[in-house]
Amino acid sequence: MVLRVRLLKQVMGLFIIAAFLIFLYGWRDGKPLVPALPSSLHLSSSSKHQSSSKHSSLHQSSGHVPAASLLTPTDLGVHVINNQQQQQQDQFVEQEVVPLDPQENDLLYRPPLDLAFIFTHAKDNFALQAKLRSAVGSLLQHSSAPLRLHLITDEDGFHIASEIITEVQAANQLDLRYVKLVYVSADDFVSEIRESVDLLRKFLTHRSNAYYSDPLFFFSFFLHRLLPGLDRVILMDVDIKVKGDIAELHSHFERFSPTNVMGMALEQTPSYRHMLSVYRKAHPNTTLGGPPTFSNSLSNAGDARDTLVHRHGFPGYNSGVVLMDIKKLRESKIIASYMSHSKLTNLTQHYNFHGQLGDQDLYTLIAFDYPDVFYTLPCSWNRQLCVWWRDHGYKKIFNEYWTCNEELKIIHGNCKTQIPEDA
Repeated sequence: MVLRVRLLKQVMGLFIIAAFLIFLYGWRDGKPLVPALPSSLHLSSSSKHQSSSKHSSLHQSSGHVPAASLLTPTDLGVHVINNQQQQQQDQFVEQEVVPLDPQENDLLYRPPLDLAFIFTHAKDNFALQAKLRSAVGSLLQHSSAPLRLHLITDEDGFHIASEIITEVQAANQLDLRYVKLVYVSADDFVSEIRESVDLLRKFLTHRSNAYYSDPLFFFSFFLHRLLPGLDRVILMDVDIKVKGDIAELHSHFERFSPTNVMGMALEQTPSYRHMLSVYRKAHPNTTLGGPPTFSNSLSNAGDARDTLVHRHGFPGYNSGVVLMDIKKLRESKIIASYMSHSKLTNLTQHYNFHGQLGDQDLYTLIAFDYPDVFYTLPCSWNRQLCVWWRDHGYKKIFNEYWTCNEELKIIHGNCKTQIPEDA
């Protein structure tokens, strides 16, 4: 009896030792008895799907839920997040990894084109605000390039303009990553150039209370001081509607000759014919103030370009759209020479000229003597709608000035002309 008990104890001991060795053998092979669950924080959407499939097959093959799957993430040392946090994180990851469209990426890294608007006296001036809304809205809709808009205005005007541009962006679903706004203080600048502006107004403003006697209508002469950090800028009136790509207009800078400082379209009314009426009577063969004719020709490079030929006359320039090479403006001795009392006295007396249209009067006078300072834009980039002179003495010849047979790129509602909605 005693022998049997001893034998049973030995068998039980051997059984325990065997069980222990089996357990130890499994642990040394790295085969855990309890499978660990991966953390969802470190899974991509594809790996999550694969993991889910694996666990699903595991459940099906065993016919019951493994004990390991009942362990909580906390038991496995995994940070716990709720469903809402997971959804927010998944959404954030998707936003981070979505690549930009190649064209969009190119736009973001392309240097912006510099444009400027003069936007003063805007507070409570709802008509002026509506004009800026139309100008900027149409500009952004058609631009293929990122833009930097320099708003020459006062503090109130900048806030108003910023709100208008934000509204335009929201209404048209435009991406403001491609638009940067720059505030340029007009109030500070007026005091800086007061003496020069007073000189210009004395010779180029026929009536002291005239609309164009405001200093803002002479700002373009001083863009090299107002925007000293720029090389080129397109200055535009706010009473415009853009129908073409402003990048195409900007490309005309590349066509400037070494002597061209600025580019403008011709005046499309007989206004300078009228201002030069005394001079034209004394000089019947002059071409100054006369209407031009247009012809298309090929450039030396073989590209089809619209070349303006002044066969019959030079009607002057219109400054509603100005391409200004600021570097050349800063260095131009010719333009600087016209900022003297004696020069302006001799010039206005010689042409018996009484100006009334601000900066474009001086540009036109300079062009009489130095046409190479200016590059002439096609009429399509400043299609002027004003017909005032047609109804005030020049009906028979008005269309000789006003005709523009090109596809319109910028429509200019000058002399307070309403731009048609369907234009």
